[in-house]
Amino acid sequence: TLDAVRLPIGTWESVPLDRTVALPSLPGELEVLAFTATTSGPIALLRDGNGLKGGVGDLGWRLLTLYNGQWRELQLPPESRLSRNGSPAARLLIKPAVGAEGSDVLELWLNWPGEPAVAWRVPLGVSWQAALAKAHASELAGRNAEDADKSKSSPVTVAGASQPPQPIALDWQTPDATKPSGSLPAGLTLADAGLAWIDGRLVAWTVKPASSAKTKSGADQGVVELYAQLPSGSDWVRLATLDVGSQEVAVVPNPG
Repeated sequence: TLDAVRLPIGTWESVPLDRTVALPSLPGELEVLAFTATTSGPIALLRDGNGLKGGVGDLGWRLLTLYNGQWRELQLPPESRLSRNGSPAARLLIKPAVGAEGSDVLELWLNWPGEPAVAWRVPLGVSWQAALAKAHASELAGRNAEDADKSKSSPVTVAGASQPPQPIALDWQTPDATKPSGSLPAGLTLADAGLAWIDGRLVAWTVKPASSAKTKSGADQGVVELYAQLPSGSDWVRLATLDVGSQEVAVVPNPG
């Protein structure tokens, strides 16, 4: 594990003190929309900042994961790439495994303006690891074939050599329109709410200004509303309403 401690002089010190290993940078021309961590490596949802790539109505999004020291593109659900009513707010979540036989689940949450939030899901189990390993092996085979071809005097090139790798196919579970499992608490959207899986429960929170309340310093008093989804997956319950002033708010799991 890695921790960071702020020193009295205002600088930060990492624990342990050894410098952490630097990971390869994400493509610089892309805008990061969402980011999450898995046991296999980080996953990032990005948008092409230089214009849309897929044609009319395409959001120009890319989903990348870090595997064997390289960022590799993952296949997005086809329906998630389309701009139906403006650009949706996006979140990447990891639903932790339940029990020894289960696997973590990657969730792609999207919320188009004026529509309920929806979530696509893909298990990060054996099939996930196999897909990454297969893509890596295919890429290595292509490189080896290309290197062998370059060493020959013949101008014949290997089919598929130098071609950009195709996105790794994932078995996304399409949201079921008959089930409200992707809904958020009434009045909340992904654009103004946080979302996380904590201790097996989906938790949402939002910070709202309370103009009628003032702190001792005269600043507006902020109010955090914290919700948890019921086991049925169709309803939410409000856990707490907290006055926080102008402080920044984060909700994290309790390691205990």
